[in-house]
Amino acid sequence: MVVLGNAIWPVVDISLTGLRVKIGSDIEVPTFPLTMNLKWGQVLLRTEAKLVWQLGDLAGLVFTDTTGESLLRIRALTEPLALGRSLEPVEASATLGSEAGKRWFHGQQDLNLWTWQSPTTKRLDKWILQHSHQIYTWTEDKGLELRSYAPQGWSPVTVGMPAATLPREQLPWLRDLLWSLPDPIRVALLETLEGPSHRY
Repeated sequence: MVVLGNAIWPVVDISLTGLRVKIGSDIEVPTFPLTMNLKWGQVLLRTEAKLVWQLGDLAGLVFTDTTGESLLRIRALTEPLALGRSLEPVEASATLGSEAGKRWFHGQQDLNLWTWQSPTTKRLDKWILQHSHQIYTWTEDKGLELRSYAPQGWSPVTVGMPAATLPREQLPWLRDLLWSLPDPIRVALLETLEGPSHRY
């Protein structure tokens, strides 16, 4: 959300250069740069942005604070969104194994997501997300877990490694990434983060 004086505008979309907000159709946004507080997940960022378009109850703002520190913080906010949007399904014949209901998505920075759904009920049984040297896994019996691994010769799908509970501060990053996945399965994936211990 964007907090500007007494006004609170929900953020519809955000990128490295700007954001789209819902402002209400009866509000006129000034065209000069506005100093605002941007809250995304658990992060609060004070920045400047300028109106570039307004259509109905939506407005597009471009960031005008281009200092190095501000750009780094905005990049940290938008990275999981870009990663999630980059995920595309891999041809089924190229996936490892042939389990029923298994899908594989691949994206930027060698990001990989595997999901297993029941072919009859479409219920999500399990998912694995591998990014950098970390593996996020979810199963109904164990919930959300985090593993680290050495990339040389390891397969996160087949090799079992000690797991730890996912640190709470990593949930917003993971949630943003899954939310940005351009595939309907994202709804089922996001529901796996909604347990009492995973809310933020």
